[in-house]
Amino acid sequence: MEKKISLFDLAKIFLVLGATAFGGYTALVAMIQKELVDKRQVLSQQIIYDGILVASMIPGPLAVNVVISIGYHLRGWLGALVSGLSILLPACSMMIISALFISEYFDFVVLKTLIAFLIPVVVAVILSVSYKMFKNEVIHYWQMISDWLRYWHLFSLQLIY
Repeated sequence: MEKKISLFDLAKIFLVLGATAFGGYTALVAMIQKELVDKRQVLSQQIIYDGILVASMIPGPLAVNVVISIGYHLRGWLGALVSGLSILLPACSMMIISALFISEYFDFVVLKTLIAFLIPVVVAVILSVSYKMFKNEVIHYWQMISDWLRYWHLFSLQLIY
């Protein structure tokens, strides 16, 4: 299932995702899953899960850590470097440009309206990918119930102690 991807394609993918993935970590992972697992088929779903696991164990922003982990899996250290820089470049550039633009020309009422329209789009993307992950991972209803009971048991033990 997994195919080889060039560093140029890796940079192009993460530049586009970095510029369009609004909504934080979950939305970015959802878009990575859609692009690299479903569309291009260069990763398996398990690699995404492994990337999330690795990213949550190391310090730093979770989304960037996931991207770097995926880049490392696909192309080694150079892939990790290219992926990390490519995902950060659009966000840093947009923040600098937005700060300059807003401080000079923008009315804050317009900004609030724009953000209000983006929120439902982000929620839709997150729900779509969450449903797809849920459908792929939960095979039987008893598995869902047993997982819920196990997590509830662990949560209740944390409340006690």
